[in-house]
Amino acid sequence: MVPPSNDEWWKIDEPDEPEAPPEPVTLANAVGTLYNSEWPFEVLQVPRPESPMSFQDAILNSLMNFKDFSGRATRSEFWWFQLFFVANIALFGAIFQEVFADGYGDLASLLFLGPLLVSSLAVTFRRLHDLGYPGWISLGVFIPYMNLWFVFVLMAFLAFEGEDKPNKYGEVPTNVRIMALPKTD
Repeated sequence: MVPPSNDEWWKIDEPDEPEAPPEPVTLANAVGTLYNSEWPFEVLQVPRPESPMSFQDAILNSLMNFKDFSGRATRSEFWWFQLFFVANIALFGAIFQEVFADGYGDLASLLFLGPLLVSSLAVTFRRLHDLGYPGWISLGVFIPYMNLWFVFVLMAFLAFEGEDKPNKYGEVPTNVRIMALPKTD
């Protein structure tokens, strides 16, 4: 390497010859070396999403998929939507109780928050599917005298990371918001 002159001070660390481009890494090579497999083409696990879903994406995705009780949901999608759900219950429940003080506050809350309850159940079903459990066990929160206990057990289950491989409920979720785009003719 020739020492640079004072006018070319930015070339101090540059080598004379360019380095060869790095060898491309394929999924088969990465899985084979990562899991010490003799057969690098066997894909046993798919990595979980690297970044969590944003608050806005989680809410939009859960509201748009309110009737989808199949598939899988990540922890970030579930917990962001549950935060939104509980905040709406607290805020609008209190407002409706004050505005409709004659007893219609509960009815107004039910009419307004009912669609959010359906979305909450759908995202809970999908979150349980991500863990490998059937979604119907979340309906235990509606059993009288057992519901509080069931909520605590369910919250403990839902805090764990989901399976990092495809299961019988679908592929590994990607934390990408599913968007319905308008048709362009």
